[in-house]
Amino acid sequence: TPDGIKAARGFKEAIRTRLDEGACVCVYPEAHIWPYYTGIRAFSDSSVRLAVEFGVPAYTMTTVYKKRRFFASPRAITYLDGPFYPDGSLPSREAAAELRDRLYEKMLERSRESNCEYIRYLKKED
Repeated sequence: TPDGIKAARGFKEAIRTRLDEGACVCVYPEAHIWPYYTGIRAFSDSSVRLAVEFGVPAYTMTTVYKKRRFFASPRAITYLDGPFYPDGSLPSREAAAELRDRLYEKMLERSRESNCEYIRYLKKED
């Protein structure tokens, strides 16, 4: 990811080049990976602004965990849903917020299929 304004220009050019080549660009909106976490943490609409800016569809990738009969660790199932297209009739910021909401809702829907909690994450008390 870019660390300044000058780097951002090159970053966007690189993304445009990859999209023009027909490649996929993956954006992981969460700042940290929590192994075996069964919820969906909130993420900002900045994670979908590139889809809005370049007019490309977005997809969700949601991993759910199912209890297994003979193993302690759960079975992971990953769902790929989409395409979700940005609403071209809205201004850029509103389109990003609306797209983010649709993606988030789909991920919440899928996450409800998890039926076990292998690791429990608790908020640290101050």
